[in-house]
Amino acid sequence: MPTAEELASQRAREAECERELQALRASDTEVCLHTADSSGSEGEAALAAAVTALRVKAAARAGPPSLVDLLTPMLARLPQGYLPDALLDTLREATPAALATLTQDVCEATVSAQVHSREEVAVAAVWLCAASVGASSRDLRRRSRRALHGLLGHGHFADPDGEASRALSAAVIGGNLGATTYLELADAVEAAPANAHFHRQLLLAALADLLQCKAQPEADDSCGCAWAASSVAASWAKLPPATCGACVRVAGRIARACACPHACAPHRARLLTTLAAAPPGAARAAPDRLEVLVAAQKLQLLFREL
Repeated sequence: MPTAEELASQRAREAECERELQALRASDTEVCLHTADSSGSEGEAALAAAVTALRVKAAARAGPPSLVDLLTPMLARLPQGYLPDALLDTLREATPAALATLTQDVCEATVSAQVHSREEVAVAAVWLCAASVGASSRDLRRRSRRALHGLLGHGHFADPDGEASRALSAAVIGGNLGATTYLELADAVEAAPANAHFHRQLLLAALADLLQCKAQPEADDSCGCAWAASSVAASWAKLPPATCGACVRVAGRIARACACPHACAPHRARLLTTLAAAPPGAARAAPDRLEVLVAAQKLQLLFREL
């Protein structure tokens, strides 16, 4: 447990970083407003460039894939014999309304315990994972999540190394969905404590995507903490500052989700030490750099106070 003086010093450094970050943002806003003065041709050109930049940023923050784009590749990665090939062909041609109706049927069948076999349970879980993120309406996404939480407590998923669990992981995590989608899936299953292992796998997949590597924890590293610590340490110096910020957030979630915090304390300490280093390639007062340092300081405080 840190002393009061250590905590006060830590919080003071965090507050200083926050003040620098706010000052930089205010300065950037003033510069943008001055540059985008619409009087004269130069102002019009600057305004047009700003609008174009905003459009590019909006496109980069596009929403998650549609349900059909998520669902059919996931189902196709299930082991042979889990569902007919003809069903996949039908789903690829299905309209959004038809998919929504089918998803409601899957939710109803799951909640009313009409799925029993290993294959049925795995197919339903994959479907609900995809619908939890990609369903067209918020209500259907919420309903899918509730059904998924109950299904993940099914006996077929009790063993993380069992066939149903391995089929689910391969189907959902086996594709290159991107860190954002993996994190949204992790959010969808986080409230299902019966399958915390699957939640950690999704977080590790998100971190692996950010680091541009493959999540391959050793057999004795069930939480993935050792893999996360070594992978971040190996890649940190090569990451752009913006990616460093995302890594801090995901790594913090991995550390919080650890099932054996005492055994993983050395790995967590190594991870936090790496994250506390300034992002490479960023100027001292760059906003990305300060955001990473602030987030890392908060993680240091969080785990010291637990």
